[in-house]
Amino acid sequence: TVTRSQAALHLLAALDTLTSTEHVLSPNAEEKRSRQSQSKVYSKEDFSTVGRFESNGGGWGYSGHSIEAIRFMADTDILLGGFGLFGGRGEYTGKIKLFDIGPDGGEQENDGELFAETEEIPYECGPRQKYPMLFEEPIPLQANRWYVAWARVSGPSSDCGSSGQGMVTTEDQVVFYFKSSKKSNNGTDVNAGQIPQLLYRVVTPENQAPN
Repeated sequence: TVTRSQAALHLLAALDTLTSTEHVLSPNAEEKRSRQSQSKVYSKEDFSTVGRFESNGGGWGYSGHSIEAIRFMADTDILLGGFGLFGGRGEYTGKIKLFDIGPDGGEQENDGELFAETEEIPYECGPRQKYPMLFEEPIPLQANRWYVAWARVSGPSSDCGSSGQGMVTTEDQVVFYFKSSKKSNNGTDVNAGQIPQLLYRVVTPENQAPN
């Protein structure tokens, strides 16, 4: 008689054969699966926001080569979705980038490493609203490491922020620190200007990016 453990082994062997033949039959199944998981389209609803301004300023003008930039750090690992940008007075085009300037980037800003960037994206939003400009994929950012949020906006003069804060604690208890960046050449700094928001998620075991 066939013992239970033998039967179990037979079953496992059979399953093993099945799964290995599945790979023979469809080497693309894995690929397809990973492609599906990567092609999730993110929207602003997938993220929390942190705002760095307490009030609105008068207006912000742009030239062909104006760059807005701000350094930031979070005290918790996060996934960064993108940045909120001001508009409010017509049609704009924006492009955003993220630079990693390392754990010492708060003391001394280096050029850093370009981590992510978008194409030129046309946008508009209502007065005093922010347009959520997202990277294609959320970017895992390490706690206590400095990054630069970079944006190039073109269009009519827009809303802007004032009374900026160097430190903001969010509803989910993440502390963000902001400092002015030397990449900025259009006046955006800790106190005033563009890039009023970061869109982020706290890293949990479920949404942790694979290493």
